[in-house]
Amino acid sequence: VEARAGVETMLSIPLERGAMATWKASLLSGETPPSVRVSLLDGRGVPRAATFETAATTVHAASEASPTLPPSGRILGLRPGTYRLRVTSPEGESDEKPFKVAIGETASLEFILRR
Repeated sequence: VEARAGVETMLSIPLERGAMATWKASLLSGETPPSVRVSLLDGRGVPRAATFETAATTVHAASEASPTLPPSGRILGLRPGTYRLRVTSPEGESDEKPFKVAIGETASLEFILRR
């Protein structure tokens, strides 16, 4: 697209519906951890960039990042496919689950964190 001062240019960008995944983490004792680190991996185990949404904020994370977030939230804008989500407590307790999503679907994941 060529942009020039004072000239309006229309741009058509096709959008695709995505999928979502929600997570909820608790410790083996049944308590809820104060926070968790969340990592999204594709079906091959390769880290993926993602948009994480919680009640307080939205975080756009690069593929190598594992943001520290509340123990529940959701991942927005997933392309259809197979993924793995890894959730780790501040003490190092973790759980990882595979999931698959299609357009317009929401995968619900519950994690019990343990060593």
